Amino acid sequence: MLKTHKISKSLYIRGIQCTKSLYLHKNRPFLRDRLKAEQRAKYERGHAIGILAHQLFPGGLNLAPKSPSQYKQAVIKTAEAIAAGTKVIYEASFQHQQSLVILDILQQKDDKIMAFEVKSSRAITETYIQDAAFQYWVMTQSGVIPDDFFLVTVNPEYVHKAPLDPQQYFTITSLLDQILPLQETIQPRIDHFLHVLEAPHSPKVKIGRQCTHPYPCDFQGLCWKKVPIHSIFNLNFFTPEEKFQRYHQGYETPQQLMKCDGLSDDQQWEIDRYITGSLWISDTLRKRISDTLPLLFVDTLKPAIPLFEGMKPYEEIITLAAIRKNDQDRFHLFSHPEEGKIFLKTLEEKAMQCLTFSTLPCHNISHLTMSALQQAKQLYLPGSGNKTSIREMAQLLYGKSKTNEKQMDTLEAGQLWMRLRDNSLPEEEKKQIKVKLNAYSLWHLNALGRVEEV
Repeated sequence: MLKTHKISKSLYIRGIQCTKSLYLHKNRPFLRDRLKAEQRAKYERGHAIGILAHQLFPGGLNLAPKSPSQYKQAVIKTAEAIAAGTKVIYEASFQHQQSLVILDILQQKDDKIMAFEVKSSRAITETYIQDAAFQYWVMTQSGVIPDDFFLVTVNPEYVHKAPLDPQQYFTITSLLDQILPLQETIQPRIDHFLHVLEAPHSPKVKIGRQCTHPYPCDFQGLCWKKVPIHSIFNLNFFTPEEKFQRYHQGYETPQQLMKCDGLSDDQQWEIDRYITGSLWISDTLRKRISDTLPLLFVDTLKPAIPLFEGMKPYEEIITLAAIRKNDQDRFHLFSHPEEGKIFLKTLEEKAMQCLTFSTLPCHNISHLTMSALQQAKQLYLPGSGNKTSIREMAQLLYGKSKTNEKQMDTLEAGQLWMRLRDNSLPEEEKKQIKVKLNAYSLWHLNALGRVEEV
């Protein structure tokens, strides 16, 4: 009789990243942070690419359990399907003692068993290797020994030509040579994780890089609750390693860092700017702004599966732009990537320099990004060190009085833009979407306008 499992592949990876996170996930799940839209989108993207990978091995038997209560039955059904000689199985479940894995694709061919794990990434990471090693271990311990174990990733060089070709879109790489040496490390690690889970309280783990790498932890709200609002984590000119090192030495705020030795000129400059608590602009940039520097907001999307012919996976698409010049606003909604490129090229040809929010790299004269200007010490926005999104920076510019305004982020705007591509969408709904995107762009232009007011 199969026991209820305690360690899955996601929990195994979570435990490697942080044992406190592992404990909280299993024993205190009500303490986790609210799932961010970005993280939800990553889950959905991974699921979509996993389904697409089925086309590499069409006609398979899908044994995905519909709920946790069906895990045990899924393990039994998988064993039966393998014994019956089923050629391809999607979502094959295996359990050994208290460890469970669900393999994306299993293939039986020429009396050999091939295992395939699908990832939406374009590269192979150490985390993926650990993931595969654990899956291989559980499979072999359960009595199913793969002749090879492959990682299926997105081919970064694939150029889309309709219809999409899964054979070209994916890259298949054998990991067997890399995961075999790791097999002896897995049982001791599982034993340790089980010991952690059975403890009366969570392990004491200091905040550190593991809070965000390789994945953002969903218990940061709990573990970071004692970090001051105005902490050293709001600074730009310190590496993450430096921030944690200083923090654990007792330097929690920029004010405390003023007494610290060994600061670089850039770090000292930033601390001085931060403590003033207000937006700082260099005389050079101030003059350029006073010369009626236009404001530009550019939004982009990086679809994992190319939307247009000639594009590669995750290639950036300019979806919309808004520009304010001489108190006049112009909103541009692009339906094809070339339209956005033409728009920026037109700005370049006019030698029009703009102050902008943009995820695009600052590689031409047409836009001076807020992040690039901060790195060049031409502008400083206190508190932006741990604010990575355009929306967060806009909220900092707006100030507390405006942060309560509900504004969509780039992800939500991208999803609305994607809906516009649906030809079956009613015209009235399309109009409503365009109004929302227009308001979204205007909100960012108004935030940029705060720089002009300083």
